[in-house]
Amino acid sequence: MRLRRWMLGAGVAGAIAAPAFACDPEEMNAHLTAVCEAALAEPAALLDALRGHATETERAAITRGLAAAREACAHGDPLIGAREAARLARLAGRLEARAGVAAPIWPAQEAAR
Repeated sequence: MRLRRWMLGAGVAGAIAAPAFACDPEEMNAHLTAVCEAALAEPAALLDALRGHATETERAAITRGLAAAREACAHGDPLIGAREAARLARLAGRLEARAGVAAPIWPAQEAAR
């Protein structure tokens, strides 16, 4: 019984102390920015390689999307930057599929057709 009370007290004390360490706004913003930039890195590299396969309208959308995502990641809302990174990744997938430069995702299923 005493051990249960001690553990309950330790848990409550830990719950009270933990938010003090976890809620540093600057630290949280730095981590969110890092996540946002990591989400954007792969689609940005892929889109740079696929620009030659894009139409003029798609190239303009890529330029606008990358600028908006980078700005949102660095100075704005990282959620908006990550959402734009997902849109850019979808565009990169469409460009890859149209150009035929990507290997099939499921090669065994493709061979069975």
